[in-house]
Amino acid sequence: MELELERGRIERDTLSHQLLRTIEQKIELAQQLEDWQEDMQVVIGQQLRSQQQQEEGRTASASSPEKGRAASARQSGGLFLRFRKR
Repeated sequence: MELELERGRIERDTLSHQLLRTIEQKIELAQQLEDWQEDMQVVIGQQLRSQQQQEEGRTASASSPEKGRAASARQSGGLFLRFRKR
């Protein structure tokens, strides 16, 4: 009986230790994911600004009203608004 009780305690302690390691790994991965998401927001923002500047340059050189409307529609943010930080 004592032997079984001791085995149960050892198993409990082992599982508790494994659970703690798993939780620590999950926290670390969550932080890495958050950092990656922030990095991606910065990269996407830079790409959008670059694209917007290129389109503004093209729009300025072309006097077509249709091209101007398309550029201003893109400048309003459109599809990528969801990537902005909350």
